[in-house]
Amino acid sequence: MDHWLNSGMYLPPPAQQQPQQQNPYHSLEPQQQQMFAQQQQQEPRHGTTIGTERVPTLSTYRKDSRRIAHWGYRAREEMRKSSAEDYVMLHNVKMHLDDRYIVRQLPNGLTVLHVIADYLREINECILAAVKKDIAIDVGYSRFKYSLTVPGHWSARSKDTMREAAIIAGLVQPTDPPQRLMMISEEEAMAIYALRQTAWGEDLEELDQFLLCHAPEGESVTLVVYEISKSVGRVQQLREVIRSFGPSCGSDFLDANMERLIERKLRNYRHIIPASDWEAMMASFETGIRSIFDGLEDQFVHIPSLEEIDDEEVGLADGYLVLTATEMREDVFEPVVVDVVGLMRYMLQRGGRYYKALFMLGEFGSSQYMWGRIKQEFDSQVAFVGRPPRPELAISRGAVYAGLDSYMKR
Repeated sequence: MDHWLNSGMYLPPPAQQQPQQQNPYHSLEPQQQQMFAQQQQQEPRHGTTIGTERVPTLSTYRKDSRRIAHWGYRAREEMRKSSAEDYVMLHNVKMHLDDRYIVRQLPNGLTVLHVIADYLREINECILAAVKKDIAIDVGYSRFKYSLTVPGHWSARSKDTMREAAIIAGLVQPTDPPQRLMMISEEEAMAIYALRQTAWGEDLEELDQFLLCHAPEGESVTLVVYEISKSVGRVQQLREVIRSFGPSCGSDFLDANMERLIERKLRNYRHIIPASDWEAMMASFETGIRSIFDGLEDQFVHIPSLEEIDDEEVGLADGYLVLTATEMREDVFEPVVVDVVGLMRYMLQRGGRYYKALFMLGEFGSSQYMWGRIKQEFDSQVAFVGRPPRPELAISRGAVYAGLDSYMKR
């Protein structure tokens, strides 16, 4: 029996573990890591404190070293300390493999291969420790298989770099058969997940087409039209029809809009707000407000360093800054929504046919406001506008389905 570890790591908490299945899957993907391995009695090296199921793809290195110091939440926490000046923190490293971007050289003489391999090694150690703890049988790790998800537009060279990083990290060995490391595009993994996890997915038939909006963390949004080329039971083979790319309407732009709004409101107090408070404010948006804001309710961010200051004009009282629903809609969300809606309209017109479904996935799929606006715009133009449960986990969970499908086809 083969066991799969998947690039997008989703390990359920021990309390929610299901009885052991014939083919257990665990997913591990640099863009969307979900970890519960920290719940083990023995904390892994460089382990991280977990606050949500998603672990940020962050790495820190001492300024005089090429050895990884911290990763995930631990990296973020360390950069809030006074010792942060001794470290550099890296994020969005995968952009160095994206031919569409011109990126700065990494510090410390680090290479993208080195950094990705370091991160994969650390998270893999975490996963293997969790598997060893949770699976009551002695499993030879050489029998595990990995599913690594990569952006669909990546070049063959970039994919080869990821494969090499996985080998350096020890996920697989150079002499292993190729099938031990499966590669699947992020978009295809998300599409598979959407089809499996929504009622409409089961109703789609051969030659039906649907539109997928993939909005991960980052600067871009990718839209892909897929056609169901073959359907055998629940296994649906997909053919990519057309693809479009929005370079300036990703979740990073929501974050930037939010930061500009806060800076404008707090311009008279910016000089007394420590970096740790500023980082915490932005983190509260990225991990909470960005998802739950529905366009109607005012939002509040905590600023401990301003607890002694009340400023009614700014909306500051008792250490909390109020961000009105109008400010959030007009200054933060709508500039990005307009671009995303425009891109979707272009895709619908370009396709020249009626699409059976439109799926929202990734970070925007988790946003209540973005979701509501997309439904408002396209409910009358597409038969079904939907998002599966936990759309931000669609890549890793879709990769699990893809691996299971390949397992069943053998």
